[in-house]
Amino acid sequence: MILVLGGLFLSVSTEQAPRAAGGSLTGNSQSESASAPSGDIQRLLAALEKDPNDRAAMNALTRRLLFSQQFAEAQELNARVLKLDPTDVEGRTYAAVLMSASGKQQGAAEALDTITSEHPDFADAWFFRGMIAMQSGDSGKTLEVWARFVEVAPPSPRRYRIEQMLESMKQRNESQESSN
Repeated sequence: MILVLGGLFLSVSTEQAPRAAGGSLTGNSQSESASAPSGDIQRLLAALEKDPNDRAAMNALTRRLLFSQQFAEAQELNARVLKLDPTDVEGRTYAAVLMSASGKQQGAAEALDTITSEHPDFADAWFFRGMIAMQSGDSGKTLEVWARFVEVAPPSPRRYRIEQMLESMKQRNESQESSN
C-alpha cells in the first residue's frame, strides 16, 4: 500500500506534458494539479495511509489526477471509491470523466446528465458536462450547462474563467445572429 501511495505521490507531483490535439477534458493547460501545493497532496496521501477506505481523500486525489490528465491512476482510485460506494456522487462524476477521456462522449454526457438531475448543486458534474458539450461543438448546451455551473460553484478562479467564457460566447452568438 505504501508503494502504491508513494507511486501516486510521484506521479501527481511531477509535471505532465500537454495533451495532444483534442485538448484536455478538464479545461486546463498544464492543470490545476501541477500548481497545487504538494502539502495538499501529501495530506491526502497521509489520510489514505491512515485509512485506505477514506472516500473523501480518494475523490480529492482522483480529481487532482484528472486535472493533471493522469487517467490510469485516476481510474484506479475511482474504481476503489465506486467499489466502496457505487452511489458516491463524486465517484460517479469522475467515472463519467474517465469514460469521456476514453472516447465515450455520449455515455459520459448521459451519465453526467443523470448526475446533474439527481444532484443539481454538485458543481463538478456541471463543469465536466459543459466541457463535453464544448468539445462536441454544441455551444447552446455549453452555455446552458455552464450558466448552471456558475450558479452553483463557489467563488474560484475556475468559476471566474467560465464566467468570462460565457460572456465571450454570448457576445459571439449575438454578433453572429445580428449579422444573419
